[in-house]
Amino acid sequence: MNRSALRRLPAATALVMSIALASAAQAGSPPPTVGERPDTPTAEEIALRDQRVLLKRGAATIDFGLAYAHSEQTLFPVARVEQRSVGANAALRYGMLDDFQFTVRAPRVWRRTSTFTDATIAGTNSPSITHESFTSDASISFLGVALHEAAGRPNVIWSIDYVGPTGQGDKGLGGGLVLSKSYDPAVIFAGISYLNGTDIDPADSKRSLAKRNVGLSMGYTYALNDSLALSTLFIGTYRNASSPNGVSIPPPRERYQLQLGMTWMLARGLFVEPAVAMRLGGATPDLTFSLNFAYSF
Repeated sequence: MNRSALRRLPAATALVMSIALASAAQAGSPPPTVGERPDTPTAEEIALRDQRVLLKRGAATIDFGLAYAHSEQTLFPVARVEQRSVGANAALRYGMLDDFQFTVRAPRVWRRTSTFTDATIAGTNSPSITHESFTSDASISFLGVALHEAAGRPNVIWSIDYVGPTGQGDKGLGGGLVLSKSYDPAVIFAGISYLNGTDIDPADSKRSLAKRNVGLSMGYTYALNDSLALSTLFIGTYRNASSPNGVSIPPPRERYQLQLGMTWMLARGLFVEPAVAMRLGGATPDLTFSLNFAYSF
């Protein structure tokens, strides 16, 4: 699997889970007695750490995530390439104002690639193995509420996203929109984003941005109770990737994934979010397993 599978989604797409779960809050538990403080957190507090669509003014969340990805490409019967990648991602979200926040992310990738070639071609059937370890480019996003959900209308969230050349050198600027609507205890949502790469290098396998990068997401989330929520997310990306050397064929421009995830509150303010994503429509069913820990304060 290429590096882009391990990177966090654009802010408008990543935020959609918190929007969706926050909108499902009313389905979690009955209201407490007037003047009585509830003993257990509400579903709204479980909703990916946010008590509103975005973080409140002065609130902050620290995330740390790990992901493992496996992919194979086979040119039967002469060659097979296996790639295993481990990604780590740290993120900080901070509410600058009510309904306005910024997010900064810093990822790192470790990758092992094994190439098996028919002995009649390579002279041996022992694999050729390469190892890579690198820091990916950081990203910053500003997010705001354009419209709050009401009867007959959805939540509308906008974002401005920037990728800076702090790692391998990619640079890009773009934005996105997310819409969500609650149908207690479920919420449906959809988002679209665009990022224009202003500094790219198709010949560098460590860099993932193309000139034009489009993202699409849609799905639903379901609040089971006051400590657990399940989600299903379809993710599509389009990159007008070009040939790395002007001779060989370019990588696939379209990529689709189905992600199944869960948000579970371990303690007040501390959350764990496991997920598995599988590729749809490709030559091989690449898999990514991820585990994210988050602390809100």
